[in-house]
Amino acid sequence: MFKTIKIMLMVVALALILGKVVNAVPLSYYQHVTHIERDLNDEIIWFWTPDTMYGPVHSNDFIGLKYSPYFYGPVSTSQNQFQEFQANPYFELRPTFNAPVVEFPRSLLNLRNNASPWVTSQNGQMMTWIYLRGEQGIDIYQYPNGGQRSDSLFEHLNVPDRQVIFVNGDVEVQGVLSGTLTIGCAGNMYLLDDCVYEGANRFGGFEEDEMPHLLGLASENNIFIANTVRNGRENGLGDGQGRLDRHSIVLTAALVALNESFTFEHQNDDWERYQGPEPDERGYIYLTGSVAQYRRGFTHRSNHQGTGYGKNYVYDNRFRHDGPPGFAPGESGILDGRYDRVELQQRRTYQVRNADIGTLIVPPGVVLELEGQQPLVVRDSLIMRGTDEQPIMIRPERERDRTVFRVERGVRSYVELDNVIFEESIETQIDCDSLKVTNCEFNGPAIWEGTIQVYGSKFTGEVSLSSWHQLFVSRNVFQDGLTIAGDTRDGHLLNNTITGSNADGLRLRRFRNLEIQNNIIAFNRQGINNQHYEEPHLGYNNVFANVVDNFVDCSPGDGSISLNPEFVSPRSFDYHLMEGSPCIDAGNPDSPPDLDGTRADIGALYFDQPNNIEDVFAPTNLESFELTGVYPNPFNSTAVIGYYLPEKSNVKIRLFDLAGRLQMRLVDRECSAGSHKIDWTPKSLTAGMYLLQMQAGEFNSIRKVMLLK
Repeated sequence: MFKTIKIMLMVVALALILGKVVNAVPLSYYQHVTHIERDLNDEIIWFWTPDTMYGPVHSNDFIGLKYSPYFYGPVSTSQNQFQEFQANPYFELRPTFNAPVVEFPRSLLNLRNNASPWVTSQNGQMMTWIYLRGEQGIDIYQYPNGGQRSDSLFEHLNVPDRQVIFVNGDVEVQGVLSGTLTIGCAGNMYLLDDCVYEGANRFGGFEEDEMPHLLGLASENNIFIANTVRNGRENGLGDGQGRLDRHSIVLTAALVALNESFTFEHQNDDWERYQGPEPDERGYIYLTGSVAQYRRGFTHRSNHQGTGYGKNYVYDNRFRHDGPPGFAPGESGILDGRYDRVELQQRRTYQVRNADIGTLIVPPGVVLELEGQQPLVVRDSLIMRGTDEQPIMIRPERERDRTVFRVERGVRSYVELDNVIFEESIETQIDCDSLKVTNCEFNGPAIWEGTIQVYGSKFTGEVSLSSWHQLFVSRNVFQDGLTIAGDTRDGHLLNNTITGSNADGLRLRRFRNLEIQNNIIAFNRQGINNQHYEEPHLGYNNVFANVVDNFVDCSPGDGSISLNPEFVSPRSFDYHLMEGSPCIDAGNPDSPPDLDGTRADIGALYFDQPNNIEDVFAPTNLESFELTGVYPNPFNSTAVIGYYLPEKSNVKIRLFDLAGRLQMRLVDRECSAGSHKIDWTPKSLTAGMYLLQMQAGEFNSIRKVMLLK
């Protein structure tokens, strides 16, 4: 039997060596996770009667069960069974066998690279003592290793904010933490006393939603509960006083013993110099957090009729979406496994494989390398905000490998993509409640469904947009066709360029109300192919040189033309307009002007004509009332509204939604004659199309405005 176990352990170890690890989640994701369940003498370390575990438990090895341990949470093993001895365990959930192996890195490289300060032990000559002093910060002491502990201050730190301290040697830790901190060491870590969050109760408990502090304690070797009086030295449990500070250790932290164990000092082995009383029951370990250890360590022994600690472990559920510095999901540079929420770090590259994430937030400069055919599924919300200078890059791990980037509709799913570049062969499949895309580039197919806003983006693959409510598509370039589906009730295709498709340029499969204006649809196999029984509202489009037909089951509408748009260089995919293009100043005169202040051009990329921006608000007739303009339109946060009065008048400017419901009163007062401008920042409004109305006496004017968020 034992020979079989050894062979299976060798198989697990070989899988790690060969890189066949399939679950590289942060180690703090589990309440208790181990790689090997036996000590160096090949003795099983059991979960037994006093043990109570509240949270996810996993082992890559055979889990040993003895008598009646309690598990309130998921239990999994990478093996096909448990090792049991007179076992009557309680499982709240059915255990999982043959689960993926959890990866244990060989070093704390991430902590080493991000440490400040980095503390040297002078080749083991010095012991480092770190005292957490709550809101007073942190004191770091050093004294000769093996000598008396002394208050020889090495450095004082303020309250930490996602700070990492790394000690290149052994370290002692104790105290109360205020802030977010990880302490790592290359040697052994000794816990001299409680390590707890400011505000936790005497057992380390706290309200997770109200607790701001996070602590990580990580060693590349062992983490020892030091045999101190405060930790129950010499049978502290039996002192008869019921004093928690004499017979227990309270920990609120993510503990990681990367290559060895989380265990306790002086276990009364025969060969030890220290020998405690009989029994030597020191108390309990009250842990709110997580424990990860390469080789499971003893926390209780039968030596001296009982030596060590009972366990009461409670999982800190915040670790599923956050964690101490270096142990938050994604901070290892690998996204693998299931998470509720992940927020990545700026300007880093992440490998993504078999990731299932509830909410994913990606900041500027991040590169995601996708491994496999479907390496990532976002179950609820996705927020990717790059910048012009630091776009977010999404690419396959191997060039030209086909892969899918997928978002599934969650309870309140929201997707925002800003300055994101999806490289060739990546297909985006997005199904959500609300989707906003701005200044992005997609070099593979796009299949999206939801309330959709797409602005200023480029598509080189086929695109299908299905909306059942609002659809706003403006200033985009489509190089392989666009399909509109869904029962779109409020649809707008404005100022797009659709060209070069071997099939339909614009295919209309289904809609309820769809406005198509100021678009160039040229050099496709077919221009506009209306497959719906109703006609869209067409006007001021340039539909030209589509091989089979320009209009199928639809009419051009007012202001449309069919002339060569005169792109700068279609062979180089430069669809800017050359000077003299018939599309310049040919858009609907009621449309918002181009950014140069002139009448709207047709197409996504307007021809920039030198002009004073004040011309946007210049009245066309000095003897008439006029709502002179809204700039910019569409806009993200703030717009300027201009109006002109030929005489002193009472003016009302109000905003309505498309159903005619009043949303805001912007002006309601008497104004002097002349030109006026107001700054408008609609903080409380949702994104969408609105109607801006101006009334002055008998004058009444309405303009459409589009708010992007």
